[in-house]
Amino acid sequence: LLVFLFFFHLRPSSALAAAAGSCGDPCRIVLVETIPEGMTFGDGSPSNPSTFFTWMNLLGTVTRSLDIASFYWTMTNEDTRTHEPSAAQGEQILAELLQLSRRGVAVRIAVSRPSAKSPLSDLRALEQSGAAVRAVDLPQLTGGVLHTKLWLVDGAHLYVGSANMDWRSLTQVSSDPPLPEMGPKPPP
Repeated sequence: LLVFLFFFHLRPSSALAAAAGSCGDPCRIVLVETIPEGMTFGDGSPSNPSTFFTWMNLLGTVTRSLDIASFYWTMTNEDTRTHEPSAAQGEQILAELLQLSRRGVAVRIAVSRPSAKSPLSDLRALEQSGAAVRAVDLPQLTGGVLHTKLWLVDGAHLYVGSANMDWRSLTQVSSDPPLPEMGPKPPP
């Protein structure tokens, strides 16, 4: 979040701050998880919403703004130069993201400065669709990397987790981040 404040010069307006709610608003945290394809658990095992379902739900509710901080992007499997059926979820997320700017949603993305190994086609497509993409040179700034994975939807809903913006994070890797839900959605 601090990366966005710094790189996008975000300053909450008093109207937005007032609409964002107070500590008395109902809030909850939802545990979401990614279970690799083909992995099964016994009857009675806990079941949580998937990262894919959670991201799709957030994309379906966004009306004004979506801020994403991520280490890197590879939502299609072009980096493997193969056709992986399990990449379909990542491709679907990317397709939804590409439509947001056309719907009037401000999309802002902070990503670690790409390396020679990092595919750039997702980020280029997002920029061409109207998203503001900023490459953050954290090694220069802090000596580290932008390893954050977060989504902030309309200033009201937050996803913080371990899933990269990578198709494999939706179908090939096990993770279980919480999804804090912060009060009622502010009016448009």
